[in-house]
This record gives sequence, structure tokens and C-alpha cells, in this order.
Amino acid sequence: IGQLAMGYFPPALRLNQVAAMKEGGNPALEIESATAPLDWPSLFKLKFIPTSVLLSHWKLTLTRKPDGHWDVAEWFSGLSGTSSIQGGVFRDVRWKDGDIHAIDPSVSPAQELVLGSVEGGWDPKEDSITTSGTFVGLGSPARATLTAKGLLASAASSSGDLQLVNGDDTCAVRISQQASSWSMVGKSTKWSLANALAFAR
Repeated sequence: IGQLAMGYFPPALRLNQVAAMKEGGNPALEIESATAPLDWPSLFKLKFIPTSVLLSHWKLTLTRKPDGHWDVAEWFSGLSGTSSIQGGVFRDVRWKDGDIHAIDPSVSPAQELVLGSVEGGWDPKEDSITTSGTFVGLGSPARATLTAKGLLASAASSSGDLQLVNGDDTCAVRISQQASSWSMVGKSTKWSLANALAFAR
């Protein structure tokens, strides 16, 4: 954790250079800047209560485990208690200018898929997440947008839609954890060969 500073107009807490580590000491989440505006009425009672959180210039690293699962599942299970902040003055968590690196070390050489310029937000009252970004290093520009509900409050009943856009073609994946099912619609067969091979890896 880096330096913690206080902004006064408007009142906000600012934290720089934050990192959350995985087992083994490798960083899972690195955040260059986190800003939390404070609730005015609470300040008059000498209470520092944030109304929202904004994460800027960050990097999330996901790693595929030997059993085929991704360690992102451990993140969501660890954050399940955060749904208790519903209500009150807290509105949302937002993020911008981020990168997500998905690494599969089980193959040789190791494969990495990067989603850049990631932005979005989480509404704790609805337990809904909307986020999007652009894939880096594919054969042609491709963009992903995820809309999901129930990831933190109850992962067993979560559901969501993942939309992949490649030029004029769109592929949508609909997932329901409660029903243990998923379906795919769209023109995925028309994706460029370079992009299709990148995802197949």
C-alpha cells in the first residue's frame, strides 16, 4: 500500500500504489490510484464514510490452475461478504483504464490473452456488474462486454451475458449458474481466423 492522502474540495480519500497478492507472492491486482469520495453529513460527525470508489490505471492478472479452473473464482468467493454494504450512502465501485491478463501456464509456451482499456462498475444494491474492454494483440480489433448479476451476493445463483464483437459480427454467450447452463447466439462462425485461433488457445 502506498501513500494515503486527503482531498478537501470535494472531500475524498486518495490511495496510490495498491497491490493485492496471491499465494506465493505474485500480484493479483495492482492499482495505481484509488479515490473514495466521502459523505458530507458523516464528516460533521467525524466519520469517514465513502460514497463510492474509483480505481484508475490498474492491472488484474488471472491464472489458469492445473485442474483447468481460473483463480478468478477464488476472488469472487472471497468477496461474497461485500454485498453486506448494500444500502446507506455507498453507491458504487467504478474502474477505468485497466488491463486484464489471462495467463495459461499449463501449455508450452505459456499463453496470455490481454483485455485492455477496461472500464465499468459494480452496483452493490443490485449486485450487478457491467464492464467492457478491447482485446490486445489479436488479428483484428475485438471488444468484450460483460453484464452480470449475483456474482458477489450469491455466486450459486449468478447469471450474465458476455458479448464479443469482431468488426460487424457479434457473438453473445448467456450463462446461468443457477441452472448450470449456458447458451451461445450470434455470428461467431464469421469471426476472423486469427481471432478465432487466439480464443481457441
